Amino acid sequence: MRTYEYIDNIQSMKISVYWSDRQIEICIFVKIDIQNERKPLILVTNDDGISAPGLRTLIQIMNTIGDVVVVAPIAHNLVWDMRYHQ
Repeated sequence: MRTYEYIDNIQSMKISVYWSDRQIEICIFVKIDIQNERKPLILVTNDDGISAPGLRTLIQIMNTIGDVVVVAPIAHNLVWDMRYHQ
């Protein structure tokens, strides 16, 4: 079963979260003003570690939109998973 939560919808961005018992998907839609010379600053973070599958792809895609800062642990954070699922 999939659950959907609508987080925010402002003029330039919409954030939605989908989750089930095994995964979480975060969808971020960003409207870009190509007239503006400044690129947006984008924070990418996770708890699966810096080498998690898909993280590098996400960073590459976000780099085409703006300046990216990545915050992720060196390895998968198992302690958080255990607390979250209890």
